[in-house]
Amino acid sequence: MPAVDKLLLEEALQDSPQTRSLLSVFEEDAGTLTEYTNQLLQAMQRVYGAQNEMCLATQQLSNQLLAYEKQNFALGKGDEEVISTLQHFAKVVDELNALHTELTRQLADKMVLPIIQFREKDLTEISTLKDLFVLSSNEHDIAMAKYSRLPKKRENERLKAGVVAEVADSRRKQHLSSLQYYCSLNALQYRKRVAVIEPMLGYTEAQVNIFKKGMETFSKRMEDFLSSVSNMIQSIQRQLDEETEAMRLSQQELLSGNDSVYFPDYDVASPQINRNLIQKAGYLNIRNKTGLVTTSWDRHYFFTQGGNLMCQPRGAVAGGLILDLDNCSVMAVDCEDRRYCFQITSPTGKSVIILQAESKKEYEEWICAINNISRQIYLTDNPEAVAIRLNQTAMQAVTPVTSFEKKHDSLRPDSNRTKNADLVHTENITQRSLNAPDDVALIEPGTPIQFDIVLPATEFLDQNRAGGGRYNTHSLNASNTTVL
Repeated sequence: MPAVDKLLLEEALQDSPQTRSLLSVFEEDAGTLTEYTNQLLQAMQRVYGAQNEMCLATQQLSNQLLAYEKQNFALGKGDEEVISTLQHFAKVVDELNALHTELTRQLADKMVLPIIQFREKDLTEISTLKDLFVLSSNEHDIAMAKYSRLPKKRENERLKAGVVAEVADSRRKQHLSSLQYYCSLNALQYRKRVAVIEPMLGYTEAQVNIFKKGMETFSKRMEDFLSSVSNMIQSIQRQLDEETEAMRLSQQELLSGNDSVYFPDYDVASPQINRNLIQKAGYLNIRNKTGLVTTSWDRHYFFTQGGNLMCQPRGAVAGGLILDLDNCSVMAVDCEDRRYCFQITSPTGKSVIILQAESKKEYEEWICAINNISRQIYLTDNPEAVAIRLNQTAMQAVTPVTSFEKKHDSLRPDSNRTKNADLVHTENITQRSLNAPDDVALIEPGTPIQFDIVLPATEFLDQNRAGGGRYNTHSLNASNTTVL
């Protein structure tokens, strides 16, 4: 048997546009199957109706044959031979009628009933689960909208707790309804194959049984064919049973996890943040201007692709370009008293977009990822390693200036200068503004700290390829030096 496509239950909770797009294919397939099933049922009901009419017709024929004897002909009763012959024919017709009646019963049980049960049970279940899925999805969107509008300052803890609980409850309902819907759609791929074959197997078997009763022999080839069809149905049924059990265990495992996955910001106290990302995907709220002073927020699925930021609305087949991230700047902003907002600005400053994440972890990871992409790290041979090294460089950007009391003797302009710490401090600042040191000496408490500037990724890579070290060549002045 060919492989059967199925929806991944693990993707139900994320509910990404890709999963929704695949889900729409399954729903279209279910709709086509429903229309075909209705047409097939009409054809089978017509066959059953014709067979039932045959029973009534043969019964009426038998009665009419027996009624010949009772007819009051003007020229006298009918011929006794004719009456005897008609009575014999009536008996034959009655025997045939018994076979037709049995065939009608078998067609009802083996042909019409299975297709009706498939339509009323399986297809109706799909429709019901779809309505529940759409309802729970809408409730989750409403809850997320309320959660997104929570103020950043002066927030009411009781209100916040209620909204967070509402989000978790709606997300749990959506997850459960989607799992049930996905399982039903997956099982439908097996059931539809049985649903269209089993009635025809019942129809053929019923006809064969009737023929066997009227004939002493029957084609062995047909029996073998029916046996093979029956074995195929049993094989499909076994596969369905195995898949149903596997989906049940998978669903049970997914639902037995920690309820924290339903809460949008459960790890706000100590989120595990990956600052070395070179690609990122997830839902964000985007700020849109609807008038001169009015704005609106829309929740879409965003992802990075190379150096581009893409947006894919729910139900869309593919994402669209929002902004080229090369050399862009990203920064946290306060916007309309919302939490976790950040702004991306193009190099020219003409394009600015404001986005909102749903949690602190997502908020910081998006900022780090966009910052890494803007440095064009993704163009390097090993972007992950470069991202790690650049972030380590950023962590070490606060570089202490060489101790003024333990400088190398070759850097001292006057070997007989005073030992007074204050004078040494002043003279060394003056000398350092004139002569930049070539190396870094020991560091002592109270030493002035100079803030270095993080190099772009390209310059960082060029220096490392050349084998040269990275030294601080900026002069010490009030604009880039802070004494701690």
